[in-house]
Amino acid sequence: MRLRKIFRLTYRPNVADGAAMHYDPIPDFEAACAGAGVQIAQALKNAGVAQSTYWRWKNGKFEPKSATIRRLYEAIAATPKSQ
Repeated sequence: MRLRKIFRLTYRPNVADGAAMHYDPIPDFEAACAGAGVQIAQALKNAGVAQSTYWRWKNGKFEPKSATIRRLYEAIAATPKSQ
């Protein structure tokens, strides 16, 4: 699946009544990995993101920057499917 298509299908910020709401990209990233048959750990490694950083995002301690999210989706597109 091409990167642009993956990113377009998964990046949908929630908008209600014209005001942007909090967007959590982690569930979409996990779904994109599952859909592409790529292990999360491998995608993180290929994107240069530490697993500890990923867990901080998942637990809500920090939010990933948009450039990092893009790197993650690029890593998914470039990573061969896991067995």
